[in-house]
Amino acid sequence: MSTTGDTFPSDSTEPTTAGTATVGEDVATDHEARLREQGVEFPDKPEGPIAAAILAGGVGCLALGVLTTLAEASTAIHDWLELSSDVGPLAGMTVVAVIVWLVAWAVLHA
Repeated sequence: MSTTGDTFPSDSTEPTTAGTATVGEDVATDHEARLREQGVEFPDKPEGPIAAAILAGGVGCLALGVLTTLAEASTAIHDWLELSSDVGPLAGMTVVAVIVWLVAWAVLHA
C-alpha cells in the first residue's frame, strides 16, 4: 500500500460486482425494486398453458408423421384412413392428428 494515502481499486475491501450483470439487467432490477417500494405488485405469469400448447403441437406433428409412414407402409391402414376417395388417406391422417393434438393439449394443460 501507498503511504501517501492513495488508494487503488485492489486495496478496497468492498466486493465489486463488475461483470456480473449487464447494464440492461441492472436497470431493470433497479426499476423493479423502485416500483416494489412504491407498492406495485408483479403477479407471476403462468407459462404452463403456453408450454402445453407448444408440446401438444409437437405431439400432433409426430402423430401426423407416424400416420403418414404407416399409411404408406400398410394398405390396411391406408384404406382405414381414406375417408374420401377424392382426397385419399390425407383426410383421415389430418383428422386423427388433430384429435391427437387436442387430446394432448387437454392432458398437458390439466
